[in-house]
Amino acid sequence: RRTDYLEALQASEKRIDDLHRALVWGDMVSGLPELTKICTLQSMLKVGREMQALKKYLKRLRDTDAIAVSQELLTNLVVSEKDLTVAMEDAVAFFRTDDGVDPAAELAKHTGYTATDAADPGLADVIVAFKEAWDSFAASDPERLAGLQAAYISNNPHPAGSKDQLDARS
Repeated sequence: RRTDYLEALQASEKRIDDLHRALVWGDMVSGLPELTKICTLQSMLKVGREMQALKKYLKRLRDTDAIAVSQELLTNLVVSEKDLTVAMEDAVAFFRTDDGVDPAAELAKHTGYTATDAADPGLADVIVAFKEAWDSFAASDPERLAGLQAAYISNNPHPAGSKDQLDARS
């Protein structure tokens, strides 16, 4: 039925609008952050332009009798959808590196640091020294937990927001 088709088309348009808003304003449920950089904003402006073009063709399709739908309209609709897909994929790529850090490059650097540390002959001595300090701090894990929490939270001379500056037991 034509009304079912139109309802499905309108529901699809709403989903596209919702996704567009989520890309611009962020969406905690899907883990999309709110836009923070101009390059991402520019990307989202392109998504908006492509979205409007697609909506124009969808409206024409919705307003046209099914028999009268032209090949040109269908071709424009397909091209517009592909352009929108590319723009949205570019926007998602910006989100993945919103802080300017490429996750793959960071993983490669981290892997390099780990390999360098593992090759250091002094690493075993450091691990043994840490284990000895850990064991001497308190007799059991619950006692260590209580002692470390007290040292970090209650006895830490640094104000909230700077507690990580603690580098010795108070």
